[in-house]
Formats: sequence, structure tokens, C-alpha cells
Amino acid sequence: QKAVGRYNQLLYLRRPLKQSFMLTLSLVLLLAVLFAAWAAFQWAQRLLEPIRELARGTRAVARGEYGERLAVSRLDDLGMLLQSFNEMTERLAEAREAAEASQRLVERQRAYLETLLENLSSGVVSLDPQGRLRTLNRAAAQILGVRAPERLIGRDIETLRRGNDTFALFIDQLAAQLHGADEECHIQLALQGKEGRKIVMCHGVRLPTGGQVIVFDDVTALIQAQRDAAWAEVARRLAHEIKNPLTPIQLSAERLRRKLLGKLGAEEARILDRATQTIVAQVEAMKSMVNAFGEYARQPRGEVGMVDVNQLVRDVAELYRANAAGARLELDLAPELPKVRADADRLRQVLHNLFNNALEALGERGDGWVRVVTRGSADGEAVEVEVSDNGPGIPEEMLERLFEPYVTSKSRGTGLGLAIVKKIVEEHGGTVWAENRPEGGARLVIRLPAAR
Repeated sequence: QKAVGRYNQLLYLRRPLKQSFMLTLSLVLLLAVLFAAWAAFQWAQRLLEPIRELARGTRAVARGEYGERLAVSRLDDLGMLLQSFNEMTERLAEAREAAEASQRLVERQRAYLETLLENLSSGVVSLDPQGRLRTLNRAAAQILGVRAPERLIGRDIETLRRGNDTFALFIDQLAAQLHGADEECHIQLALQGKEGRKIVMCHGVRLPTGGQVIVFDDVTALIQAQRDAAWAEVARRLAHEIKNPLTPIQLSAERLRRKLLGKLGAEEARILDRATQTIVAQVEAMKSMVNAFGEYARQPRGEVGMVDVNQLVRDVAELYRANAAGARLELDLAPELPKVRADADRLRQVLHNLFNNALEALGERGDGWVRVVTRGSADGEAVEVEVSDNGPGIPEEMLERLFEPYVTSKSRGTGLGLAIVKKIVEEHGGTVWAENRPEGGARLVIRLPAAR
């Protein structure tokens, strides 16, 4: 009975007890699952942290921030990956710093070369292998008469030829070098520009990478100075060696005529008279020539002051209004022309020579004219006087040597007029050049610095 009671009691408690065990086991299982999920999350976080660091570092590198360093908190494969990434970014940063330093060095060298080129007295022109202009320094632009040279950079030869006559002549005369196979060349060029004829010495070099560099100097002034010095020395020697015996020759001829003319017969007296007169006339002509040489050789000793060029032109022009050739004299004088610092008497001599030459060139033609134009330069730094005519012009073979002594197309005169003109103009810091007008006739231009 007692056992049955105990069995019944256990049977009664079996259900609650079973439910209690099941609840306990469920709670334990739930806690185990939650712990496993938490542990998995924590492990995943720990596993993903280096990857996130790597992604952040990659984005920093993409932005160019090579100084970013990743935290390395583990020694496994991911830690080694982070360490390798840090070493890579460090090397990239060093490489970038080296590249930036090299670029700064290149920029400094480039600026140095540009400054050097811009301040060279020699002209420098460089072309790439395709014949496009790469370099044109300030001296080259001045020699070739190029304005705004920066606009020409990158243009090809044909475009450059169309834009400037002097540049076209420069390119044409260098064509053999530009298209030839020689590595180097030395050549002397003659360029005709707005300011007259220029003599240019060129040295061309073919670059190893293709293209060419041409360095050139304007030696016009040097060559002309050598010629002027030689002629001045000749003039001084002639004036000294020839003038001294001229006076005794003339006096002796006059004395012979005076002593013997009355003692000879009519025919002999006539011959003596004509001979002595010829001697005296030729001596006077030689004296005039020697005086002209002396004028060419002498050093300037005039008084320099402010000169109104327009008024000086008017004064000289009045003397030639009634000229023997009957030529029309036209004046086109610029208003408000700047004055020049000069010796007025020497400039008047220049204008006399130019007027005389122009009128003599017209000869006897009835429709001849001489036109005088004055103008200031565009930059206000100079004054120009242009004397032109509609005569036969200047023979082409004489243009190059027109301002040298004894170069003349006239049958009379000493041939020193234009040489003296050039000497006086250069004494005043100016230039003079001559050219033929396309319509016929000649044009002579003098350019003088304007007074400041």
C-alpha cells in the first residue's frame, strides 16, 4: 500500500518535473545559442577590423594621402598585410617626395634657362622635329622684327613665313640647314627689314632628340664700325698727305702763268693759259674732295640741344622750293612730333644731303616730286624722317654698300654724301637705311631717339 502511494505520488509529480527540466534545458540552450552568436559576432568584428583598416588606408592612398599609417594589433596574416601596406605607403610617400623634389629642380632649371635665354644678346630659335617653333627669345624677336613672339610658339614654319617678311627671309636662307643632314652649320645671312639691311651670323645645331637650335647675332654694327674706322683712317691720311702739296702746285701754276704769259706768242700763251687754268681748277677740285674726306673723318664738335625736327625740315625745304629740276616738294609733317637731342647744324647737313640726292635723282623729268614725311614711332621712343622720290630708284647692286664712301651712281660729286649722312646719324644714336619703293623711286629713312 505504501509503495502504491509512493508510485502515485511520483506519477503525480512527473509532469511538473518534466516541464521544469524542459524549461531549464531550453534556457540553457538559449543561453548557449546567444553566447555562440555573441562570440561569433565578436570574432567577426575582430576579423573584419584589419580589413576595415585596410579599406580606410586604401581610400587615403586614393586621395594621395601617403602619410596615413594603419594600426597593427595582431601578428597573424592580416597583421602582416597591414604592415606590408604601411611599408608600401611609406615607399610611395618617399617616391612622391623625390618626384616633387625632381620636379622643383626641373622647374628651377627651366626658370634659369628661360631667364638666361631672355637676357642673352644672341638670338635663339629652336624647332621641334615637326618644324614647329619651340623657342624664340627676346633678342631673336628684336633681330627678326617679331612682335608678340609668345603667340608664335607652337606654329609651323609655313605659318611663321606668312606672318613676317624678315622671318620668312631668315627661314628661306636657312632652308638648306633645316632640311639637310648636317649636324652643325655656320652661315652668314643678309636680312632686309624695316630698319634696313642686317648682317646675321648663324650657328645651327641638330638636336639628338630631333629638331634644331639656331643661335645668331646681329653683326651689322660691328662690320659697319670696322668699315667706318677703315675709311676714316683713309680719309685722315688722304687729307694729310694730299692737301699739303696742293697749295704749292696751285701757287706754282699761277706764278708760271703770271711770269710767262706775257712773254710767249699768242698760240703758246693760249696753251699756257688753258693748261694753268686746268691745273688750278683740278687743284680746287682735289681740295674740295680732301675737305669732304676731312669732314667725314673729323670728330663731332657741335652743340647738342633740343631740336624741333619739323621746323628744321621746313627751314631746309624752303631752300629747295625753287629747284632747277622743277620738282614738286611735298611735306607731310606729323603734329606734336617729339623733339630730339642733337646738333642742329649737323642734322641740317643731313637734310641738305638727302634733299640734294633726291632732286639730282629726278634729273630733268617734268613730273618729278620729292616727299618728306616725319612721324613718331608707335612706342614714342624715336622720330623718323623719310625722304622719297619718284626717280629711277637705287640699283640693286648698290643697296648693300650705299652708305660707304665712294659708292655713288652719279657722274659727279665725291661719293661721300650718304657716308657723311650715316656717320652723323649714328653719332646721334640713330640709324639710317635706304630701299626702293614698289611703285618706283627711292626711299631713305633716318631714325633718331626721341628726347626724354
